[in-house]
Order: sequence, then structure tokens, then C-alpha cells
Amino acid sequence: MMPYLKNKRSIQLSPSGLLHQIAFDALQTGTDGSQLLIDQYEINYYSNLRDLFSKSSSIKNDQTITLVGGANYD
Repeated sequence: MMPYLKNKRSIQLSPSGLLHQIAFDALQTGTDGSQLLIDQYEINYYSNLRDLFSKSSSIKNDQTITLVGGANYD
């Protein structure tokens, strides 16, 4: 994941299902475990995708990425 975050300052998350149980802030980023994701990035959590897209539509940036996956509503 770290190569995709190079030169980025923030992470926008809308975890679903079991991903709500992961403390993304506490994920280790260094090989020695001395740094956490929260130490290097601003992390914003959204309770649903609607909130994420309403905020990101007001941000004008040519270097953004939106990843959505694993949504199974059946």
C-alpha cells in the first residue's frame, strides 16, 4: 500500500463490514514498527460512501484516486 501513498498527505476511508474492526490509524508503516499510519497521514473516516463522495466532489485535485470494492448488498 505504501507505494500508492507516496507524496500524499491524507487518506479517506469508508470501511464496511469487518473492515470497521481494523484500526487503520495503528497500522505500522516502517519495517521496524516505529511509525504508524497516523504519524504520516491525515486519516478521515466516513460512515458511508455518500459522505465520502459529497466531500470529494468539492475537492479539485488532478491526483486523486477513489477505490471502491467488495460491496455486496445482497
